[in-house]
Amino acid sequence: MQIITLSPSDIQELDFWREQWYMLFREQENTDLSCSYQWLANDFLSLGKDQKRRCYIVHQDGEFKGAIVCQPSWYKLGGYLPVPVIDTGSHFTNDFAIDNAVTVDALTALVDTIHDDFPYAAWINFDRLTSGCYHQLECWAREKRVAVVSKDNDQSVVFDVGSGDYGKFVQRLTSKARTNLRYYRGLLERKVGEVKHVVVSSLSIEDMTLNFNEFLAIEESGWKGSKGTAIGQLAHSEKFHYGLCETAANQGQLRWYKLYAGGKLVAMSMVIHRATNLWVVKTAYSHEFKAYSPGTIGITELLKSAVEDKTITSVRMITNYRWLDRWRPTLETYRGARIFGNNLSGKLAKLVFMFLQEDWTRVKAQTSLELKLG
Repeated sequence: MQIITLSPSDIQELDFWREQWYMLFREQENTDLSCSYQWLANDFLSLGKDQKRRCYIVHQDGEFKGAIVCQPSWYKLGGYLPVPVIDTGSHFTNDFAIDNAVTVDALTALVDTIHDDFPYAAWINFDRLTSGCYHQLECWAREKRVAVVSKDNDQSVVFDVGSGDYGKFVQRLTSKARTNLRYYRGLLERKVGEVKHVVVSSLSIEDMTLNFNEFLAIEESGWKGSKGTAIGQLAHSEKFHYGLCETAANQGQLRWYKLYAGGKLVAMSMVIHRATNLWVVKTAYSHEFKAYSPGTIGITELLKSAVEDKTITSVRMITNYRWLDRWRPTLETYRGARIFGNNLSGKLAKLVFMFLQEDWTRVKAQTSLELKLG
């Protein structure tokens, strides 16, 4: 395995790996959106203002095998002792892209290179790993007998919509929730006008840009706009999400789920479609229609559309909005993980860390018998 190290300014070199990285995301069913070029590479290019941030590409004679993004940071051990560490991943998750066929070799090459480049770091830190990446890391740690600890950190929401029967799907809601949905949808139709839900697949950059700007406008009209946290109010966030949408549109993976009432745009979702999965990246609604619970109606219509689309089996939310609990979705766990270095700071930190952090669990190595059987 060979490693190429890129800084945020190496846009052309990163672009060289774009098509192969696209292919990895398309072909591997268990890869999450945050493993894709659309997410991880755009995050690196748009949000990597720290010139110490690095993207490591692992390849085998020019064939892309994976990538990881990281940068040096500091951690206060026990709340007091500052130790140098390496943070990984994007601004939201800490996933990496790895070809499943070469998980152990590719991860070994990446981790060894990071340790060599940052010899004083006590550990490599992952805050929020999705289940697929955590499984790869766990398998690697057990086989290579590397000191790794982990813990459950957060959750994401997944809807199983593969039944194709919306009537059955909606029964998971309580009767009160179903009544409320009908009431607000009916109220919106009576007060504003005919309610329509439209799914738009961006087929050109011009069309993508038009829909992107529509999304920014309605998001900024709401509570995010009043707080100054809407995408269009943050230059780095706008650049990232535009790049995400542009690369997804180029791959035919970008969808907009749009809710109208009386011809007016009420709510909108930015969605990435890959294989049989939908990833809901962002949702927004117009503040003008806040009284009609537009966000809830919009998500309900999205789920209905997904259930009725025979090619979709799951709808995945990047975050766990508590109001989605009424749908009784499957919760997937994000896990934190730390790979300790073999240097002095890593060994000392591991001893102190294991003593202080009781909620972290050691990933145990496989026994000789397990390795032989495996």
